[in-house]
Amino acid sequence: MKNSQNKENKIYPVILNCIPDGETMLANTESAIKEIFIKTWNAYVNFSKLVAGIYALNYLDQTK
Repeated sequence: MKNSQNKENKIYPVILNCIPDGETMLANTESAIKEIFIKTWNAYVNFSKLVAGIYALNYLDQTK
């Protein structure tokens, strides 16, 4: 019995160390939100460049 209890005492701290605390979870969430905003902004900028390019090509085609 003593041997199995000793194993349990070694396993539980390992499991508990895998669970992040609230501060770490908050930091990870904040980082993920920033990443989403950056990717969304980059997609918007690239889409705006695409639209501007289409308008420019259309304008150049009309002025020939």
